[in-house]
Amino acid sequence: PRYDCALIQLTPERSVFVKLILMFKCHLPDVGSFEFALVQPYTAGTGISRRIDHELKFTCVKAVPRANSIFVPLTSFIHGAVLFPDHEHQGKFIVVDHIDSDMFLHMKTWARQ
Repeated sequence: PRYDCALIQLTPERSVFVKLILMFKCHLPDVGSFEFALVQPYTAGTGISRRIDHELKFTCVKAVPRANSIFVPLTSFIHGAVLFPDHEHQGKFIVVDHIDSDMFLHMKTWARQ
């Protein structure tokens, strides 16, 4: 499983799963401090979902290439996430939402977007 992932608010209308690469704090004199993270979004298309995934209500995600990583403010983080590799499909992961009731509720909101 991947324990270095999170659900973030990418835009006001869209939340996405990401892999955390790096967190840092930037201090600008006379302006203030800013906290950012470099993340790899799991927003690549996963193709047609399998019937069993749909019936079991699994959420499958796939990362964009590492070169397409983005910087986001730490305030955009909603919740940590556990992703489990789908061994039948290279590069795809299944969101584990049943071990944390709070994550289950976040997933219900995420699915409505």
